[in-house]
Amino acid sequence: MELGTVYEELDGLFAEGRYGEAEAFLRFRIREALREEDLPSALSMWNELGGFFRVQTRYKEGIEAFKNALEITLRLGLRASEQEATIRMNLATLYVASGQNEQADSEYEQAAWIYEKQHIRDYRLAALQNNRASLYLKEKRYDLAMENAKAALSSISGTFNNEDELGVTNTLLAQICTAQRDFEKAGVHIAQAEAAFSKLDSPNPMHYAVLLSAKGQMLSMSGQWEEARLCYESSLPLIRRHFGKNLSYASCLRNLAVCCRELQETACGEQYQAEAEKIEKEQRYERA
Repeated sequence: MELGTVYEELDGLFAEGRYGEAEAFLRFRIREALREEDLPSALSMWNELGGFFRVQTRYKEGIEAFKNALEITLRLGLRASEQEATIRMNLATLYVASGQNEQADSEYEQAAWIYEKQHIRDYRLAALQNNRASLYLKEKRYDLAMENAKAALSSISGTFNNEDELGVTNTLLAQICTAQRDFEKAGVHIAQAEAAFSKLDSPNPMHYAVLLSAKGQMLSMSGQWEEARLCYESSLPLIRRHFGKNLSYASCLRNLAVCCRELQETACGEQYQAEAEKIEKEQRYERA
């Protein structure tokens, strides 16, 4: 299978927003690769499909896709390889998103063991540390979250072309500080994340959308509702343009609804709330 041609066609489908066709195309190519015993191509396609499901917030299907990728990795004799670590990190991320924190922690532990074995100390280690920090933040274990996020910052400090990683890590640090209601420090990290992303010609749209949402959360929790609304309104089109009206989009709508209610704009808030509920209902139907 010529993966270059496959990715070219896939990119075209994504660019046109034809997500259903993109999923069907990936599934077809996976079946074709397995029929031809082309395991490396099947591995690439399973990883691509898992990433697609992650963006679509279809976590159960994403977990199954990455499990299939992990099985092929082991069949290819890539045990304790960087490829295995990456898949385990992707699995862990989806476990976190679906509330399976214990399974996520186990996958992170195995990925950390592989990185230690392979002497990996760069941005890849930072990504792992950030992911673990996100898990601990979700569990409200703020000390551990801060410890891992600061370790990630240390892993990428002084390296070249690290703007995206700096933006992501500072966004996460801002979220942790906001959860601890340390809005002054959160604001500092938001500014540092904005400065990092501003140096990129094309910042990762999801990373920048998360930054905008984190800024909105900080502003809303400190009572700055109008400024928070502007952040969420800026985040919405980024999510919609690149990932469609998924659950992340619905979550942003809910945050907007809260801002509107606090600003005494009841009708606007009800509209955002209704749209969020509609999307969530459709997502549940699609999964069923």
